[in-house]
Amino acid sequence: MRLRCSILLLWGLLCISFAAFSADDYILGAGDQIEIRVYGHPDLTTKSTLGSDGFITFQFVGELPAQGLTVNQLSNRIQSGLADGYIVNPLVSINIVKYRNFYIQGEVERPGGYAFEPGINISKAIALAGGLTDRGSKNKIDLISQKAPDKKTESVALDTAVNAGDIIVVGQRFF
Repeated sequence: MRLRCSILLLWGLLCISFAAFSADDYILGAGDQIEIRVYGHPDLTTKSTLGSDGFITFQFVGELPAQGLTVNQLSNRIQSGLADGYIVNPLVSINIVKYRNFYIQGEVERPGGYAFEPGINISKAIALAGGLTDRGSKNKIDLISQKAPDKKTESVALDTAVNAGDIIVVGQRFF
């Protein structure tokens, strides 16, 4: 009984941690690499990286805007294009192969771009960048979120979630 409860508790914790980030809600942007598959048509499987213009090219459908869309929205657009005279009832799945980078600058040891991973927060991003410099502040951290329509800078805490494409600016402390 105790083992069963422990397993159920662990399963619940795993579900909660994965619920915090869903690839279905992820907004595609320049630099993301995706794999597109069409069920029953392995010859149509392709990998594509969104360019700075935010477009991808797919067989039979042509050039499609992908930037700013979720994976499901892009999948639906490809399905519609394929259904328009090419494949009867196409089933399209899209996987994110590589997320675009997030960026960290300011008072960290190694400022720059780092590979986004689901579940990363400000504290983990600082650790990836080698930690804070001697002058780095844990309380003066700004985030320019790529999810926000106005890309406005906001002050954030160490446990704030980071998204692909975000820019983190770590400020100085005064002793």
